[in-house]
Amino acid sequence: MLVKRYQGKDMKEVLDTVSRELGPDAVILTNQRVKRKGLRFLFAKPIIEATVGYDPQQTPTARRVSAAKNPYSGLYSLNSDPPAQTQENGLASMSAAAIGQNSAIARYGTPQSPALTQTALRQSEERAKKALDNSTEHMSQLDRRIDAIEQMLADFIGKFRYVKKDVTYDYTEDVNRCFMQLLDQQVEQELAHAIAQNAEGILMHTTGAKAAEAFEHLILEKLGSPNPIVHKKFTQKVILLLGPTGVGKTTSIVKLAASFAVQQKKKVGIINTDTYRIAAQEQLETYADILGIPLGRVYRPEEELAAELEKMADRELIFIDTAGKKPGDEKHKDDVQQILQIARPEDILMCVSATTAFNSLREIFDTYSYIPDYSVLVTKIDETKSRGVLLNICWYARKRLAYITNGQNVPDDILGVVPADIVGELLNKSKGGETDEQASNL
Repeated sequence: MLVKRYQGKDMKEVLDTVSRELGPDAVILTNQRVKRKGLRFLFAKPIIEATVGYDPQQTPTARRVSAAKNPYSGLYSLNSDPPAQTQENGLASMSAAAIGQNSAIARYGTPQSPALTQTALRQSEERAKKALDNSTEHMSQLDRRIDAIEQMLADFIGKFRYVKKDVTYDYTEDVNRCFMQLLDQQVEQELAHAIAQNAEGILMHTTGAKAAEAFEHLILEKLGSPNPIVHKKFTQKVILLLGPTGVGKTTSIVKLAASFAVQQKKKVGIINTDTYRIAAQEQLETYADILGIPLGRVYRPEEELAAELEKMADRELIFIDTAGKKPGDEKHKDDVQQILQIARPEDILMCVSATTAFNSLREIFDTYSYIPDYSVLVTKIDETKSRGVLLNICWYARKRLAYITNGQNVPDDILGVVPADIVGELLNKSKGGETDEQASNL
């Protein structure tokens, strides 16, 4: 017995093909629904695949008359009982034993004893099973190879080509290397492609220019100059910190206040309007006592904030902490606008976490779009190896960076922004010669 595999859109089509090619003596061993491989069949419906056993000696050259009347009379699954033999279909529908006997006749020339017939049947079944197993293993190996080729092709396209709005961009080797480094640092694809295209324009029109230098120039333009807090002597400056919950606003206020009070010997005060969280007030009270900094508490900004500011008239810098709320909270928006109107802060710092996904960062900046101007303080930079978030923020929010925090230690784990170092990390270059003293000088 030989084995052959047939496919069709449904069982009827498979049976038609089997009956036409192999005649009514063929036996359907298995049938199943399968998904065709390849991208063009990604959304196609499954097809029917049947494994058919047949004896070449019993395959007719022409259809029998009975098979013409009923082309499916001789086909049945081994998992089901064979159809009852009737005088009408005659020998067109055969049992498994009859097929085995026909195989034995074909092999030995004459009908044999029942024992020999059974032996031939078992041998035929064993050969059919072995052939089916070999065929299945071969198809599995072929499927794995096809999957590997498709994955390799997808990786190749994703690495070297980018398709957007029916336009395909191809980069030179040096530009592509820098482009891939930006993607590895989690720079947004749209931004990375814009930088790569501009870099190729620079290389095309500038003799002797290098890809890395072009990328460095373009990234520095996107980052802009840092915007830390600068205090002028004999003046008072109010600094307001905003941002969602959990990004580290309160800890950042403590670090800034301690840095100015201890390292720069400034007279500092703190006002807390985040009365929703008991932990925030307790944290501020603990550090304020240690540093000897006055701490004010405001429950109703419209009634109490002006009085607290008046109490701190002798302070050179006053930091105001705010509550973090979910995006779209109108009550929080009203509270912030009241604080802005009463305190009139000269500096506003938006606190965001470096571990926040870009879509969430975009939502945060959109939520605070009613604030005319602010700088960005990025927290938890030590919790991620990627520096692309810094570039993404400057690009999307169109704001300058003020500080970066890299741990929980007060006041040490807060740094000024050094654009050259950010560029070096984005492009996998060695850092510049900035000293630790310069990095910690706020």
